Amino acid sequence: MIGKSFALFGAMATAALILCSGGIAAATPLSPATYDISDYGNGSRHHGVWFRRFDSTSSVTRYSFSHGEFSVDGTSATLTGRITQKDNAARAFDINLSFSKVSDAVAATLTGKCEQGGCDTSGWHYFNLDMGMFTGVGDLLGLDLNLTQIPSDGSYPWQIGFGANSKNVEFGGAMWFEWEVKQNTSGVSVCTSSLNCGNDYHGDFNVNLSLIPGHLPEPMSLSLMLAGLLALGGGMATRLRRTL
Repeated sequence: MIGKSFALFGAMATAALILCSGGIAAATPLSPATYDISDYGNGSRHHGVWFRRFDSTSSVTRYSFSHGEFSVDGTSATLTGRITQKDNAARAFDINLSFSKVSDAVAATLTGKCEQGGCDTSGWHYFNLDMGMFTGVGDLLGLDLNLTQIPSDGSYPWQIGFGANSKNVEFGGAMWFEWEVKQNTSGVSVCTSSLNCGNDYHGDFNVNLSLIPGHLPEPMSLSLMLAGLLALGGGMATRLRRTL
C-alpha cells in the first residue's frame, strides 16, 4: 500500500511537471528574472542596437552590446548596459531604460513584429518605455540622447519572447525608438529634427536574452522543484518495493 502511494505521488508529480513545462513553452514567465543581453547574431551586419540616420554622413550605424542586463520585477523592467559602435570602438553609449508592463487586455490586441516569419507571438510579453537615455562614452562623451518609443500609439512596444527579437527564433527582445539630443558637447553632429538628415531617423533594439543563473522565474523554479520531487518519489518507491 505504501509503495502504491509513492507510485501515485510520482505519477502526480510527473503530470504536474509536464503541465508546468508546457506552460513555460507557451508563455515564458518573467517575474522575477534577470537576463543577460547580447546581439541577436554575429557578423558585420548583426547588432544589438541599430540606428537609422545617426549622423549626417552615414545611413545606418550598428552598435554591439559590450554587456547588458534586462531585469523584470512584477509590472516593471529595466534595461542597462553599454553598447559600442561596431566600426568605431572609440564610440560607445551607457544605456538606461525603464519600462512598465502592458496590461493583459492591451497585450491581447497586439500582434508583435516578426521579420523572420513564422513566429508564435502567443507567449510574448510587452512593455512600454517610460524613460530611456543613452549617455555618450569615449568619442561620444558629452552626447546624451533621450529615447521615446515609436510608434507613439503603443502598437509596437518592447516585446520579449521566443522570436521576439524579430531576427531569429531565439528567446529575445526588440523595440523601435526615436531619439532627441539632450546635450551635445562631443563635436559629433547627430541627426535630429532640426538637422538636414531627412525625417527617417530612428533606431531598433534586436537582442538575444539568456537567463542569468540564480535568477529563475517562479514557474521555472516550480518545475525544477517538481522534478526533484519526482525523483525523490520514484526513488523512495523503488526502495520500498525492494524491502517488501
